[in-house]
Amino acid sequence: MDIKVIVLTSIMDDSTREKVLAKPVIDYIPKDTRACVDFIVPLLRRLEKTGITRYWLLTTP
Repeated sequence: MDIKVIVLTSIMDDSTREKVLAKPVIDYIPKDTRACVDFIVPLLRRLEKTGITRYWLLTTP
């Protein structure tokens, strides 16, 4: 089973970002403003259009 991962996080230091992006994730999205929601919805729509319907949206504090 191939499940894609999107990370939504408030931890935005360079070290954490590098560690996350070294893994097989689709994207690393900072949740520093409400604008992150404006980014996530089109991303999920693009995934659906390309046939990717299995994903985890992981959030951190």
